[in-house]
Amino acid sequence: MATVLARINTLAERDALLGWAGHAHLVQFYRDESHFMSAIQQNTADAIVRELSGADAAFVRTPYDAPSTGRRSLPIVLRFSMTPGSIGHLLHELRRSEAVHLSLSHEPIAELLDSLIADPLGRDAAPAILARTGPKVPYRAIAILVGAITLGRQRCSVRCLATACGLPTRTLEWRLKTSGMLPARCLLGWCTSLHSAWRMDVLGWSAKRAAAVAGFASSATFSSYTFRHVGILPTRLNRSGGYAALLERFSEECVALGSP
Repeated sequence: MATVLARINTLAERDALLGWAGHAHLVQFYRDESHFMSAIQQNTADAIVRELSGADAAFVRTPYDAPSTGRRSLPIVLRFSMTPGSIGHLLHELRRSEAVHLSLSHEPIAELLDSLIADPLGRDAAPAILARTGPKVPYRAIAILVGAITLGRQRCSVRCLATACGLPTRTLEWRLKTSGMLPARCLLGWCTSLHSAWRMDVLGWSAKRAAAVAGFASSATFSSYTFRHVGILPTRLNRSGGYAALLERFSEECVALGSP
């Protein structure tokens, strides 16, 4: 039986966690921040889930630092919505730690928690991508970037991104254009390519496995998609500096047009 510590604000999120736990796992909910931190420092749980509302962002001290030497670090899931307060809270948290997993509040949480319980060292490229590129993006477009990075773990349409951001497609494109950023299709192409590059370069996955997880029917389709968006074939990633070099390029090109 796994134990999950949760700092949750909404009933829907509580219900989702309880639905995942059933009779197989234990979820301990905390309303008080000090009690939540104290429970984390005891280091007896298997995972942490925090819902980011923005309401308490200025008052939360990070409980996410690795415990004292010789003790394990806990996998952390940050659940957030595409509201300004929630996005602001997310960026606040990422300034203190990148060792987290990002999860949109409408995304099913069961599969993510199952994977983290099975592999506590499982990692997520999204926080590092956002931490590297976020500071360069104008405030009015930061939610779009967050959405693209989070949804870009798998191949995603512009319409899907617009829906997640609560914007008409034309408004989303206009906001990116007036922020000096890449068009939505290119932005999503970069994000999906980055996640795939990270899986291959950092986790050591094969191109075939990375293609399947990213939602491509074949390695050939995956290769064509990656080459079209970032100019590199997956099989030649290491010759081009790997994931780190690709992330550096993205941080420069996502706002390559310059803010007005």
